Amino acid sequence: MSSIEIAPLLAVLTLLSQNLALGKQFPWSALPWDLGRMIWIALTFALLGLIFSRRLQKDALARISGALSSPLTWKALIVFQGLFQLYSYWHFRELGYRFPWPQLGLVAITMALIRRNRLGLAFLFSLGLQLCAIFTYPLNDTRSDMLPVIQTALTNWSHGVSPYLELILPSGKADHMPYLPGTLFSHWPAWALGLDLRWGQLFYRALWMGLVYRPLIKAETRTRDWMQLFALNPYWGFRHDLYFEVFLLFIALYWRYPRARWLTLPAMIVTRQWAWILAPFAVIDWIKNGSFAKRAALLLLGSVLIVGPLVLLLRPTTDLATFRSSILIFDQWLEHPAFIDDYGLTLAPLFYKLNLVRLLQPAQALACVMFFGFGALIRPQALMTCASICLVVFIALNPHFWLYFWLSPTLWALLGGLPPPPPQRK
Repeated sequence: MSSIEIAPLLAVLTLLSQNLALGKQFPWSALPWDLGRMIWIALTFALLGLIFSRRLQKDALARISGALSSPLTWKALIVFQGLFQLYSYWHFRELGYRFPWPQLGLVAITMALIRRNRLGLAFLFSLGLQLCAIFTYPLNDTRSDMLPVIQTALTNWSHGVSPYLELILPSGKADHMPYLPGTLFSHWPAWALGLDLRWGQLFYRALWMGLVYRPLIKAETRTRDWMQLFALNPYWGFRHDLYFEVFLLFIALYWRYPRARWLTLPAMIVTRQWAWILAPFAVIDWIKNGSFAKRAALLLLGSVLIVGPLVLLLRPTTDLATFRSSILIFDQWLEHPAFIDDYGLTLAPLFYKLNLVRLLQPAQALACVMFFGFGALIRPQALMTCASICLVVFIALNPHFWLYFWLSPTLWALLGGLPPPPPQRK
């Protein structure tokens, strides 16, 4: 299966899982005999089955393409966006959330403007929804601690304190900073200007959407439909508090500008841990498509240019032991599983239920070795497809799980199907 064939399956299953599981504990925890967990474990196996079975994949793709071509699908997604905004207000109104009049107005305007070519409208709607959230939904670490953690970490760093030591958030809750330096310092411009950190996220989203718009317009209709589905995902609109738009920007840069991967790949690696899974595949793919010596040297140079400044920024405040204890939290994942709060496409609850939790990470490692070996040695033409599948399996087996984990691999697979850029003139 090619990357572009994986993409629609991931896009649709991500959409369905994130929006059906949005209630977290309810309604799934209300089902008897732990039936809610059993349903989601079965759906996760179905995802893996769709990816590995060509026969199932062919039938699924035909059904998906038919559904996505209907204007009713897009209208339904936009209506659900409005409903999710109302739910967000109702659920978090005690935290200062204001009634989402701007979001509902945006929903009404978008419904009136739907046309045959809806990609630009979908992108503008996504950006507009994030902009409205900045003015109507305040950041509060009792609702979500991700951006407050980053803001507190940057403040500590500016005062000569390691951002990777224990943090005290505005609510008084103790926390720590588990994000890589690329993610941390991507928020520095907004923090330095005294802005809500979501302004930075809005900027990065606008950048990557602008980068991929033109090649998507030139792509086949199905590819545009899948990208519109990603942009109109109600769960993504609901999660105005996410923190990794710069990683999505790096994914767009990776696929849009193949000649610059010696820079974008190191940038991805120091920004989000999912890139650690993709990196071995991407390195082999980069080196094999040109002079080994030249490409290896460029990759080394890119690593120095990206990693060097981050080390200089962190070195005065952070020693290696402090950094590792905050970033490498694998043992904490096993002791304190996060999936307790989230239902979705994950097999972790099954391993915990069977008291086999210690097998999760060995299973992840085995999957990485198997897919890398198959892609690098047996089917080199499918190397990057193996990378996409490997990341899917890795997340499905991850002890620590949140619904938004599926956004990055979905965008990776979708943009992997973009038309190649035209060759440069000599």
